[in-house]
Amino acid sequence: MKSKRVLYLGLDPSRYKGEHELTHLPLIRIMARPLEGAVKNAFLNFENFTHILFTSRSAVSIFLEYAQQLSLLDLHKKQYICVGTATAELLSDYQTLYPQEQTAEGVVELLKTLDLRAPCIFFPHSKLSRPVIFQYLERNAISFLSLVLYDTFFNPVHLPSLDEYDEIVFTSPSTVHAFAKLTHQRLLPSQCIAIGPI
Repeated sequence: MKSKRVLYLGLDPSRYKGEHELTHLPLIRIMARPLEGAVKNAFLNFENFTHILFTSRSAVSIFLEYAQQLSLLDLHKKQYICVGTATAELLSDYQTLYPQEQTAEGVVELLKTLDLRAPCIFFPHSKLSRPVIFQYLERNAISFLSLVLYDTFFNPVHLPSLDEYDEIVFTSPSTVHAFAKLTHQRLLPSQCIAIGPI
């Protein structure tokens, strides 16, 4: 049987399983904000937080790197809330929760089930994060610190002929926006695979 030809437009193709010929062409790149100023201050006040909330694997990776650099010792004392199972995988050594619906809206529904009478939530995220979670926390007067931990940039690449591929994998709204910048070509719905409903 002929293997499927897949064009993967996200950051980490190792998570895409199956029998296929995979071409990795990341349409975005991320850059961590330096561990100084507001970023460093947030980490130095880490003991004040009860919950840490992540909506991307990139945020987890940068968070863990910075926590190690600063030798933060009480990581195991926190409750981690993740947008989904892939993000939670990176925190397998810690106590994590994730919603059934793996979106920001799902995170809000999960937050509604928690005892948040005296919390302080640390929410490190991308500059492009959707406002759904911030709005919920503000509306409900839940104490939180929102911190832009990294920026997402368009990666100007040369797209190959899309007719060569059976599947084109989009891993985030950012990859969809980047694709739209590169081409106005319409894809067959059967050709598109989206990781997540948003």
